[in-house]
Amino acid sequence: LRHLNARHAELKNAISEAEYAQDTLGVVVNESPEAKMVLQDGKIIAANPAAASALGLPASQLTDLTVFEALNGVEVRGEDGTRYDADALIEAALADHTIVSITEPGRIEHWYVVDAVRHEDGLHHRMLLTARDITEERRLALIRAEIVSIISHDLRSPLTVVIGYLDLLTRPMPEEQRLKAVETARRNAGRMADLLEDLLTATKAEELLAPSELVPTPLAELAEEVVGSMAPTHAARALLLEVECEPVVLGEEKRLRQVLVNFVTNAYKYSPETDPVLVRVRCDRDEALIEVVDHGPGIPEDDRDHVFERFARLATT
Repeated sequence: LRHLNARHAELKNAISEAEYAQDTLGVVVNESPEAKMVLQDGKIIAANPAAASALGLPASQLTDLTVFEALNGVEVRGEDGTRYDADALIEAALADHTIVSITEPGRIEHWYVVDAVRHEDGLHHRMLLTARDITEERRLALIRAEIVSIISHDLRSPLTVVIGYLDLLTRPMPEEQRLKAVETARRNAGRMADLLEDLLTATKAEELLAPSELVPTPLAELAEEVVGSMAPTHAARALLLEVECEPVVLGEEKRLRQVLVNFVTNAYKYSPETDPVLVRVRCDRDEALIEVVDHGPGIPEDDRDHVFERFARLATT
């Protein structure tokens, strides 16, 4: 009897420790930011709150559903736009880490890395599905790419102007022309400083792109300034200015200048070296237009929508 009592106490203690371990594991799984679901014989037998949040259903409603049923009304796509159904997603996740976006009606898109692991015994076929939310990581990656884009493209244009005017200053020239060259180089150096300040102060990609203050900006004066600063540094090709009207628009001057400089730079880069580049300011009823006209190959009609996508780069022939 004493032996049985001792064994009973040991068993009771073991059960208590097992329950504590199970509770602890439950806390870890339930508090995990990763979405986790356990499938048994094709049906969900357990899901943590993160999984319920990802699929837009209470955890209690996920139990006994198949993955196909749980994904009903949810759009799952890969990075290349391929749409995944439940079977394709599980198959891909079993083979390797799979990055997909999960979008529910009325909710913003979220990105996940999905993994699947089989756990089988003689009685059941079990599988653990894990999905880690990488939406914020992708947003930060876009911000980093935006910063690299600004550094590599938008800083290069005023830097080229500064270098060009420094080269001009090594040649004999009238004092008035020399002072103008110095002032233009100083002004473009100031623009580089403004762009660097943007990079230092911006914390979101939207802040890098959105104007901070809209003020009345004379388009004709802006175009004249850009043409006047860029023409001497590209002396081999004519940069012409045509002003048909003198509109004043609401905008951020440095952003408008940045766009125009980029367009002119691209016109020099992609059009024949023997043809001039024209900057034109004109009005059409209540609209003000600023155009950069060159004789390059143009953009194929099927690709024209893509040029407005961030980081888009078209193939060259």
